[in-house]
Amino acid sequence: MNATKLLIVLLVVAAVVLGALVVLRNTNIVQWLDTPVSSTKTAVTSVPASQSATTPTLPGLTAEERKILTPPAPGEEKAYSELLYKNAKIADHLSLGGNCVGDPIVIRIAAGSSIMVKNADSRNHTISFGTQHTLDVPAGASKTLATDFLKANMAYGYECDAMSGTAGLVLVSAK
Repeated sequence: MNATKLLIVLLVVAAVVLGALVVLRNTNIVQWLDTPVSSTKTAVTSVPASQSATTPTLPGLTAEERKILTPPAPGEEKAYSELLYKNAKIADHLSLGGNCVGDPIVIRIAAGSSIMVKNADSRNHTISFGTQHTLDVPAGASKTLATDFLKANMAYGYECDAMSGTAGLVLVSAK
């Protein structure tokens, strides 16, 4: 009887550990260093495992946009951070086009702001920040994305329609 209870406990622990690993693998958050690149910028230190290690194959992207959506190689985090800031557009809206391409590719918001997500495509799209934060946007519709789960001075990659890799980034500044 004790062996059966021990086996059940071990199976439950294994299931919890495996579940945690799946969640961590799917978390799509770009991590930031505390060391500033300048007085208002910080540098990327690592990217999530779920981001594709290869150049995204979304059609219609420029070479620079592909570079933005591709995780930096070790040692290139500072240059990647500067590329994000250079391309970030301060906005309160994000437009999803065909093939889930976001416009702007890097949206910059203040911490605690909301983003109006407009689906300009003829088919429904779902954007996600990891597995816990998703937003379904019907074709031709707009929905508000509350960003209270995003912390200041960080960049967050989002996926669209369960595609492999990052479709765009949200750069969150302090208020």
